Amino acid sequence: MVDFGDRRDYARFASKVHIEVTAPDEAAIVGTASDISATGLYVETDAALSLKTKCSVSMWIGDDRERTGVRRDGVVTRSTATGLGIEFTSIEQEGVQRFLDLLGGESAE
Repeated sequence: MVDFGDRRDYARFASKVHIEVTAPDEAAIVGTASDISATGLYVETDAALSLKTKCSVSMWIGDDRERTGVRRDGVVTRSTATGLGIEFTSIEQEGVQRFLDLLGGESAE
């Protein structure tokens, strides 16, 4: 078997991040992110959205949504019975980096 290694351009974090996904004409979807990077995330949820649905993703760590929260626009790239893959379409590097820094420090608390 050939091992191609991890060819991703951005680090991914396996962590439980609170997520709220909103899309036009859809009820808000609440879940947790089990896989997150600077370019997208996977939301664990039993709710479904169609592929290519434009959405807004709010994410935060712990109970402090005000201090740790960030919002990004995205599009659904994967929809399964257990979750949604969302690629960010608006990426503000400074805000994303701040969030990932907080996420990386989460295990130290």
